[in-house]
Amino acid sequence: MSTDRPDPSVSTEPTHRRLQEAHDKYFQDVAATSNSIMQRFQTLQIEFERALEHAWQTQDPNGLQTAQADYQNGYQAAYMDAGATDQYAQSYRAYKLAIQKALANANVDDLNFTDMAHISQSLNMVSQMAMTLSCGGFAGRNVASTVPK
Repeated sequence: MSTDRPDPSVSTEPTHRRLQEAHDKYFQDVAATSNSIMQRFQTLQIEFERALEHAWQTQDPNGLQTAQADYQNGYQAAYMDAGATDQYAQSYRAYKLAIQKALANANVDDLNFTDMAHISQSLNMVSQMAMTLSCGGFAGRNVASTVPK
């Protein structure tokens, strides 16, 4: 007993478009995570500068040391935060799942040479970025010795 109704879970978009969307979303997610990290560091820097200014204006003898210690602790906590690494990993997993779904639902006869080249290029770019982000590019847990003193 066959029905002519299409499967609603299968996208009607061309495969190359679904692959491009997965690629674009991965890099958008990475950029959003990176932006969040940079905002955190910028906030730390601004707070440090304000604390230095306040210590200077009030001539507080302990103000400079306190500002420096607070900055170092905040910087180290931000740098060691596993949240960014986890977000990068989630973005990579989402990309792989999207690629898997797009290819599983693809008609391979519809994929031309250009589509195949773009698949290869996307897989290469994303895998290189994901590897960099997961094993030292920002994973501060492995490079704590670079925290400023």
